[in-house]
Amino acid sequence: MPPWPGKSGTGVSCRAGVVSSTAPKSVQENACVVGCTFVPMPYAQTGHTADLAIEVTAHTLEGLFTEAALALCDVMGARTGFFEESVACECKGVDREDLLVRWLQEILYLVEVRGFRVHGVRVLTMETCRMHAEVEGAYAGGTLATEVKAVTYHGLSIRQLDGEFSVVIILDV
Repeated sequence: MPPWPGKSGTGVSCRAGVVSSTAPKSVQENACVVGCTFVPMPYAQTGHTADLAIEVTAHTLEGLFTEAALALCDVMGARTGFFEESVACECKGVDREDLLVRWLQEILYLVEVRGFRVHGVRVLTMETCRMHAEVEGAYAGGTLATEVKAVTYHGLSIRQLDGEFSVVIILDV
């Protein structure tokens, strides 16, 4: 077990220990105490901004799904002022949260793989675990402002409070 939370090594068995405060800072941060010997670790922890959170609110569940899709497109830089055609989307999920993630994954696919740029979204029908929608816009392709790798389930919970639906969505960027 490494002596510092979040620190671990490769191929080195570490036991908890105390590193002398007189040891160099790099040794204190990147070393493991094995018995009475410092073993330098072949890595260092760095800051990482791989996630982006967006908070969405709306008066209805349909509105929440619409605004979440538009927020995702805003983050990616995939909005357009052009409306040339509609793409029909049908999504199914095991619950509302799963349905939301699958819906946003469909939007992500349309934007990143098919080059669709979004003008608007219309949710046509919404059931507990199924929805039908039309995504309006144009096939334009081009470079996106932000690459979103995935829509995650991390901490996802659709809440309803005082007549408002809200959700915080974590995107892997």
